[in-house]
Amino acid sequence: MVNLFRDVVYKLRFEQFHFDKEKFLEEHATDRKFYQKVFLTDMFKVFLEERLNGTTDYWSDLEMKTRGFSQSRSMTPSSYRSKPRRYTLSQIVPLDKKDTTVFCLKEITDLKIHIKNTKMQITNAMEHADDYDDRTSLQYLRALYNFADNDNMAAMQDFINVSTANVRILPAKVLSDLYSRLTEEEKTKFTNITGHEVILDCIENKGGEGERQRIRMDPIEVPDTDLNYHKFDEIISLKQMSNDYRTIKNLFEALTQETNSSTTEIKQMTFQIFVCCWEDNQIQCKKVKLEENTLSEEETILKISTLIKTDYGLGRIGLTDKRLFFLSDVSNNYREIVKLREIKDLEQSEHSSLFSIFSRVQTLKIHRLGKGTSPFTAYLKEERNWWYMVIREMWAGKVVAEAMKDVMMVQHAIQNTLLIDAIIASGQEECTTHYNNTEAAAEKMSYFYNLYKEGKHLLPQDTQNALQRKIDVNVGERESRTVSSLLYTGGDEQISPRLWCGFNDGRIKVFNAVTWTLESEIIVDHKSNVACLTAVDDNHVWAGSHGIFILDAHSLTLTKTLRENSDLVTDIIVYDDKRFVYTASLDGTIVKWNTQKLSRAKEKIKLKNFVNNSLRSMKIYQDRLICGSWNIIIICDLEGTVLKTVEIKEKDTVIEIDSFTVARNGEVWVGARRGGKIYIVDYSTGEVKHSISISSNCRGINSMKEVDGRIWTGTKEGMIYIYSVNNRRLWKQLVGHDDAVRVLCDIRDRQGNVNNTYMISGGGSKDGRVCIWNATADSLPDLSLSDEHSQ
Repeated sequence: MVNLFRDVVYKLRFEQFHFDKEKFLEEHATDRKFYQKVFLTDMFKVFLEERLNGTTDYWSDLEMKTRGFSQSRSMTPSSYRSKPRRYTLSQIVPLDKKDTTVFCLKEITDLKIHIKNTKMQITNAMEHADDYDDRTSLQYLRALYNFADNDNMAAMQDFINVSTANVRILPAKVLSDLYSRLTEEEKTKFTNITGHEVILDCIENKGGEGERQRIRMDPIEVPDTDLNYHKFDEIISLKQMSNDYRTIKNLFEALTQETNSSTTEIKQMTFQIFVCCWEDNQIQCKKVKLEENTLSEEETILKISTLIKTDYGLGRIGLTDKRLFFLSDVSNNYREIVKLREIKDLEQSEHSSLFSIFSRVQTLKIHRLGKGTSPFTAYLKEERNWWYMVIREMWAGKVVAEAMKDVMMVQHAIQNTLLIDAIIASGQEECTTHYNNTEAAAEKMSYFYNLYKEGKHLLPQDTQNALQRKIDVNVGERESRTVSSLLYTGGDEQISPRLWCGFNDGRIKVFNAVTWTLESEIIVDHKSNVACLTAVDDNHVWAGSHGIFILDAHSLTLTKTLRENSDLVTDIIVYDDKRFVYTASLDGTIVKWNTQKLSRAKEKIKLKNFVNNSLRSMKIYQDRLICGSWNIIIICDLEGTVLKTVEIKEKDTVIEIDSFTVARNGEVWVGARRGGKIYIVDYSTGEVKHSISISSNCRGINSMKEVDGRIWTGTKEGMIYIYSVNNRRLWKQLVGHDDAVRVLCDIRDRQGNVNNTYMISGGGSKDGRVCIWNATADSLPDLSLSDEHSQ
């Protein structure tokens, strides 16, 4: 049953509440009649609604568990924008199975006495309960007894505590009645309680339970009126022409010949013709019949020509995302012209006939790499410039994607190529807005060709050697977000390795680290940053935001929330063979947790030195807590007793700190927030014993990580500088991001081979990408440098 409807998820458009029924039926032609009947049932509509609302149930759980055994889906245009699953705080299902605990209530003789005694009985049971879920259940029961006893504030506090474990079990009607009982004074006190927002959200959502958004399954029609940008964006997205916000904006400006999308409308006729041209090209490409295995499995035909003369004879040429090919006339025999990566250059030329020197035919010459290879000439006549612009965008996209090792760029280039083709095709009609400026409109969409011209793909040799993969983790988003935390978890027999990305808008995206497809999107705190991600054990990942959110590493569900830290949690560190976890928050609060009981192992540590919410990072070294703020580093014991306070100064000026890391030899490497300087602090004495100047162009250091005796340093310019701990010299410098390197995370290879180490870096919002680097020493030879980098 799961396999029958698994692909339904990939045809859902969550933002528009739309199911692409026709596309699904087209891809399942053999079972078309079966699905057509199913789609008419109320049961299927309920199923769609649950998927679009992100309901977590038996089907979604089983679909996730069996996904590893199904055929892996690459990011083809049809699945490019798919978001398989989405979770919020209101959709939490604890999946751990355990023995049932029984709590017996006493008989009711006198109601008031019963309520009073039972509350005491529950409180006593909570104090002796070791299991976190048992304590939550008891607290829920006590909340109901407090509600019955008219102890309103106590009931509210209990329900808030319950919400940290499982929001879904909160009784919305009871909470609504309880809130209405509160006096104005009690409501003021209630709003000062940490976590009260969850209760208010639950009460507000209760009022909208009966409202259902209509699911659309009909084909997307072009309106018969002019379109504003919002409507244009919606239709382009639903028709899967593009899922990139910047591309859609450029397309709108290209078709309207205006730069202000907020006040401009696109003419209905222009858009109608553009869409028809785009769809007609899709139809023509699907009509091409090739023998099986002629093209690769995921290869897509993007354009096919009319009958033309070529060096291979009379026939048609075709363009895919991997190659150009020729189909001979009549026999339809296939012959490869060139793979895109082997194109050396494209030349627009003209051919003169011996019999008519005044008649010149426009031709396109495709120069190929390799000695002794002659160019391939296609006599395209009036369509020469058209084909030139279409081929060069796909060619440039392929070259740039392979050079930058960004697999998602290829899909972006496919979309751009198809849009350029539709722009030129529609521009042949006099009634379109861009009729007199067709080439300029197409040039506006030539994003990858412009990157190619600017040489953006020409990475330094060191970067080429180290860079393994670049992933756009903001793909499909309207606004690129900062990657603020990263985590890699290994796979097993049932699930693949995963890359977890935390963003500054409270979301976590989980990618399959083999196919690099999005597996799940989890919203832990829509009002805050996901500052850190830590795998506490093989089954659980802890996410730090305004609270600690515990996620099941297998089902990707949010199971529990811990709120002992009263501010943004900036670091989560596993300690003592995973028996304990230390969490630190901006306000200087440090909590030690028992990982089995999910309870505080001791009283909170409150470091008074961190004022104005400045505890930004924490490490543990030799049973000492090392905590960093904007201007000081504090070394204290595990009880919170301050042993040393380190303040870095130059000429009596305190140096602001943005990041630090602790090397294996005990040296604390500290990165300056402003300026390209690293300070090396002696752990035992707290003295600055060395400094390193990175570059005069460096505006600051955002992230630092030690791996295998080398310090990786990420800067605000997007550069990564790697220094050897032993001699403090620059080992390598890498170019990876177009914005600040906000986070660094080290991993071992997927087979557990300790000889292969990788580093993952995450960029700021202007970049929004993740780079995976090979950090193994043998893969990157040392630089021979003078001492000018060290002082």
